[in-house]
Amino acid sequence: MEAYKKRQTFISFKRNLVSGTPAEKKLKTYDRKLQLQTANKWKVSTLAKYNANDWLEIESIDGIVTALKCKVCREYASQIQILKGYTPEWSCGKGCSRLQHSSAIMHAEGMSHQKAFEIFMKTRGMNLCDRIEKLNELQQEMRQTDILSGIQTMNSKDLDLTKKKFEVAYFIAKEELSLCLYPKIIQLEEKHGVVFGQAYKNENTCGVFIDYIAFSLSIDLKNKLNTRNFFTILFDGSNDVSIKEKEAIFAVTFNPAPSGKSEVNVECDFLSLLDVEYGTSHGVFNTIKKSLENIEVKKTTSFNDVDYMILKMHYIYKKSPKKLRQLGELVSILEDDEYNIGGYRPKKASGTRWISHKVQALEMILDKYGVYLTHLENMTEDITFTNAERA
Repeated sequence: MEAYKKRQTFISFKRNLVSGTPAEKKLKTYDRKLQLQTANKWKVSTLAKYNANDWLEIESIDGIVTALKCKVCREYASQIQILKGYTPEWSCGKGCSRLQHSSAIMHAEGMSHQKAFEIFMKTRGMNLCDRIEKLNELQQEMRQTDILSGIQTMNSKDLDLTKKKFEVAYFIAKEELSLCLYPKIIQLEEKHGVVFGQAYKNENTCGVFIDYIAFSLSIDLKNKLNTRNFFTILFDGSNDVSIKEKEAIFAVTFNPAPSGKSEVNVECDFLSLLDVEYGTSHGVFNTIKKSLENIEVKKTTSFNDVDYMILKMHYIYKKSPKKLRQLGELVSILEDDEYNIGGYRPKKASGTRWISHKVQALEMILDKYGVYLTHLENMTEDITFTNAERA
């Protein structure tokens, strides 16, 4: 009997606590306020992998969220309501009143929502993997915008600290190290007395810094190509069949007047690393053209005339022993002139993919250019040749 009275007393005390205490009254009148700006950031941050930008609807009043809704679950409610985990509140007119990040994640991971989103993607002919990749790019752009706005408002001291972090990020990229080493390298340098400040010390920031460095280098390369009269490209593909095939593309430029040097300079710069859509010659060619479009180079056939000239010069003397003999006699007459390369027959370089072969053929033509020009002029006046040959 006494135990029963104690229990009744406890229940009465609890009822009074719930209904009458000032603390509980404050809890009862408290409503969670979710800012519309915060909810919109969910779409491109933590909920981006769930493609929330395609289905999450946010209702708000004066910048305060009042309900969360799912567009795809509402549209295909009749097809998913029998599935496990179906939540009517997300698909009804009222919407979900639990304005929490975890509520959105639980809904996105539910079987009914995933089925509705699958139907949604198929009916619109969209590829789920491509959509996720685009949203990840959008997420990266938002992070870059936040960092860029922070750098623009920095004072000179903070800017010097950020430059050090850019140098660490460049080292990570140059040595092909993992981004997770970025904060560890900074911690090690701080032990050595280097001051880095408090901001931008995580691996995500390292990725953003590397993107900005790559963008800056691409601008420098674009400006370089705009000032050079000649450039060519080198490319090499991955041979490991266990990974996706990629093409590494480099731009080789000719600088006739480098600063601080008396000789000409040939420079090789990394251009891009691209996926090959199809592992055929056509697929590789399209990949190379795409890399040139990124630096605003549209005309990619400038070397065709040179290649055609090399081919014609080779076959003029290969198919006619008479012409080759005349060329040899002309070379012997002009033997007092200096020639850097032995021989006089033009080399074949068309049809080969090795740059060195084309370079050797061009060097031969340049070395004997006067001889070739003189012989070709004589051929146009020699009536023993046909009109087609003289043309």
